[in-house]
Parts: sequence; C-alpha cells; structure tokens
Amino acid sequence: VYTCTLDTTGLSGSYLVNITASKSLYEPARLVLPITIKPWWYAYLPYIVGAAAVITSSLVAALFISKRRRKRVVVAERGPEEVMISPELEEAVSDVVKLWEEEKYDQIIRLLYKRVRESIIEKLSLRSSFTNEEILEAVQRSSLSRLSERIEKIFEFAEKCILAGYKPKKAEVREFMEQVDAVLKEIQT
Repeated sequence: VYTCTLDTTGLSGSYLVNITASKSLYEPARLVLPITIKPWWYAYLPYIVGAAAVITSSLVAALFISKRRRKRVVVAERGPEEVMISPELEEAVSDVVKLWEEEKYDQIIRLLYKRVRESIIEKLSLRSSFTNEEILEAVQRSSLSRLSERIEKIFEFAEKCILAGYKPKKAEVREFMEQVDAVLKEIQT
C-alpha cells in the first residue's frame, strides 16, 4: 500500500499523474492515474444555477405582466395592421376586432363612446342619467379637467356618428380609438 499526496493549488482541469514506486520486490512499479481537479466555484454550482433560475423566472414574469398591461391586437385589412389597446379597453377588444373585420365602424364608435362615458361616470361618481353636457361640466370641475377638450371631441364625434348617422372612415375610427385609449389611461390614473 502506497500513499501519495499532490498539491493542486491553482490548478483545475484534467491531468494524468505518473507514479513510480522505485522500491518494489521485482521491478519498479509504474502507475498512471487520470485525475480531474474541479475549479473553486464548482462547490457553489447548485447555488449559481438556482440564482439563474430565479432571475430568469422573474424576467419572464415581468415580461408577461407588461404584455398583459398593453395588449397588441391584429386587425385584418388587406394586410395585418396593429392597433395598441390598453387594459382599459381589453374588455371590448374582441367586439372591436369583430366589428373592425365586418367594417361596422359606427358600432365601434358607439362601443368605445359608451366605455368612455361609463369610465367618467364611475370615476366621478355621477348618475348614469347625466347628459353629455352635464358630464362635461362635471369633468371641468374635477381632477379630470385637463381632459375636458379631448373628452368633448370624443363626445362630439360619437354624437355625429350615433345621432346624425355619419359613417366614419377607417382612418377616423383608428384616430378615435387612439384618442379613447389615451383618455381612458388618463382616467384610470
């Protein structure tokens, strides 16, 4: 039985160790052993992998949450066209997409107008029987006063389509959707 010690300070990797025993009964005994010296951080590998898994999971969760906040809707035309919809409009997204595909733009205006009106009534604790003029007066006296002109434009365009029977063009509807989206974001903050 022979005992051998090696000083591996500063080494890492795989090596072949040649051991020769010069005092043996017959001839000198020669032994070649493969050894692998693991780096210092190898003992911490499970912790490193665990930390990487936690960081990756956190990033995926953050991306998922941010995607849910702002949903991308593809609206069919001649080619795909993207319209950004905020979470405030998320409830109406499927209806808007269906109406867009059917080119029922006046109904999109009606749906989004109703959503803006309901949001203002809820935010300011107004009665649902209020007219648009009464709602605009309440908006001007409230924390939403900075939005009064934009809300007035939304109401005017919606009344033009709903009451006067105006048939809006695709570009007008797209602009209306963007205005509604911006106003709803402001109302929710």
